[in-house]
Parts: sequence; structure tokens; C-alpha cells
Amino acid sequence: MDKNQRKKAFLLFFSVVFLIYVLIHLPLYFQAKALIHGNEWLEKYFLPLFLILSSAYFIGRMGKKVFPEFLSRFFIHIGSFWLGAILYFYLLMLAVFILKSFLYYIDNQLYQSLKNDEGMLLMISVGIVTVTLLAGYLNARFLNIQEYEIKIDKKPQGLDCLTIAVASDIHAGQINGKDFLSRMVKKINSLHPDLVLIAGDLVDEDVDVVEKRNMGEVFWEIVAPWGIFAISGNHEYIGNAQRAFNYFEQYGIRFLRDENILLQNSIYLTGREDRDKFRFTGEKRMEAEALVNGLDKNLPLIILDHQPADIQAIEKAGFDVCISGHTHHGQLWPLNLITKSVFLISRGYRKIGKTHFIVSNGAGTWGPPVRIGNRPEILKITLRFN
Repeated sequence: MDKNQRKKAFLLFFSVVFLIYVLIHLPLYFQAKALIHGNEWLEKYFLPLFLILSSAYFIGRMGKKVFPEFLSRFFIHIGSFWLGAILYFYLLMLAVFILKSFLYYIDNQLYQSLKNDEGMLLMISVGIVTVTLLAGYLNARFLNIQEYEIKIDKKPQGLDCLTIAVASDIHAGQINGKDFLSRMVKKINSLHPDLVLIAGDLVDEDVDVVEKRNMGEVFWEIVAPWGIFAISGNHEYIGNAQRAFNYFEQYGIRFLRDENILLQNSIYLTGREDRDKFRFTGEKRMEAEALVNGLDKNLPLIILDHQPADIQAIEKAGFDVCISGHTHHGQLWPLNLITKSVFLISRGYRKIGKTHFIVSNGAGTWGPPVRIGNRPEILKITLRFN
């Protein structure tokens, strides 16, 4: 796929996304407008407020080269929260519709009371969504440590156990900035890991802001005797993947791109390219089976694969441990129901055949800086060898 084809594909993708975004807003707009009918003050200011909220994210993203950075960041933050608000306003609309339908047949007097107080319903809905997003924002700021202990029936010479810290879906950028990265690094160092792995989506796609704020320097503070290794995620390819790789490798992070490395003559670590590489570049990644060709399978084989979507092939290839991210476990309840239906493993641990699979919720957030129904996490994986 050449540069012009990629540009056309992006414009088509953006146009479709923008159209869907507009269509999603229309029911919200007309429902809210009906609820405030008769309130002169609200009717006067509703349209400009709705337009600002609904377009803030696009204004911030598209205006980053025109606006001062603080203004672009302000719009992106407002727009990101609004993305979360849309979901919960729709859920409340559905709940109110069900309640009204029920009361219409059961208690007509209460039904009429609700119908006559629709302005109050809107205010209550705004209050519920605001409190929900605030709670989710606070939840997203406090990283949890999720621990796993795995026994592998292989015995590398001179090695009884290995402690690995894993961060996935960091999404460094406008939302998850340098302060977030510093807190994450401190959390990682508190685990005293031998090895640190980053399982994709280190950047949110916007490499400009990462470079401008020199976010990479935070990673110099990580203490890991065996090193820091990372793989690509879909968000690296949404942005400028090669530029992201080059930038972070200056700060001691080695990206494994369909390649293996033998660590301390004891363990093979395989880093797999993200499955969306083909969609953005037209280049296919290597098959799981091809990645183990020539490796000594008497040694432990660990693979990083950002999206947990090729589980059968990885198990068949003979890997001992597979570590993934990507799903965020939905990030916002009840979207976890979707990720659980799409992926065999949406989060947590499962052993399939002889392969141990671990999928992380992720450390950062995408879109809304909010997590509801799950925790952001750093993984502490202790491998014990028999």
C-alpha cells in the first residue's frame, strides 16, 4: 500500500467514523431538547453548549498545530470525558424508557408525574453521569498490582525463578502524560523486577506530544537487570510507528518486531508485531509457528502479542507463556461484555494446552480518562522453573 492509498484509506475511515459520531449525537440532542422545552434559559444556551461538548475532541485533535498546546489539550480532555458521557447518557435514556413503559401500565399517576417533570429528569441524569465519570477518573489514576505465579516444567541452568513486570496499553500522549508515566515507573520499580515488558500501545498515536514533553526520559528511571523490551500495538501503527520506535529506543527500550532474543542464555523472549500492521502498511507479520523455528524448545519460550486474538496458533507453536493487552477489559462498563464476546480471554489468566495466557487490563486509558468496572494495572508475573 503506497502513501496515496494509505491517505485515501485514512480519509475514508475518518469520514465513516465522523458520520457515525454525528448520527450517535442526534438522538441525544433531540431527547435533551425535548426535556428542556419550556425552560427559556436552558433553551438559549443548550445548542452552543452541546456543539462545544460534541466537537471538543475533534477541535483539540485537528487544531493541535494551530492552537497553543494548553488549549489543544483542554479541548481534548473535555472531548474525552464527553466520549464517556455519551455511553452513560444512552444507558440512562434506555433505563428511563423502560421505567416509563413499565409505569404506564402499572401506575399511570406516577407515569404522568415523571412526564411532567422531564426537566428534572435531565438534571438528575446529568448529575448521575457526572458522578460516574468522576469516580471512574479517580479509579483510573490509581494503578493496581495484579500478581500471577506460573510454574513451567523446564529448568534453565542456574535459574529457579524470574520476576517480570508488565505494562500494556500505556497510551502516552495528551491524556496520559509525564506525571502518569512517573507514577507508573515508581510502581514498576516497587516490584523489583528482573525484566520489564511493555505489551503494546506505548503511545496513544500522537508521537509529537510525547517528543515535545520528552516523556521518554522517565523510562531511564526503571531498574531492570535483564532489560526493558516492548512490542508494537495497533496505536503505534495508527500514528507513526517507526518514529515511535526510534524515539523510545533512545531511552533504553528495545522493540522486538517479529524477532526473538535469548536472555541470559536461559529464556527466549519473542516480540510479535501487532496484527493490525497489515491494515496500516500492507505488510504481513510472521506466523507464530515461524517465530519458533530454530529455537531450543528445552528452554522457556515467552511471547508478547498485543492482541489476544491468535491463541490457538500460539499454543500450537509451543510457547510456554503468552502476554497480551489491548482489550482494556472494555474500560467502561458494560463494554466488557463486548470484549468478552470478541476475545476468548478478555482479561486475566487461562491455561490452554501447555501454554499459560495472561491478558492485562492495561495501565492507561484510551479516549475517556476513565475506568468503570475494572482497574488499571501493572502485572507482576513470577515464573518458577521445575
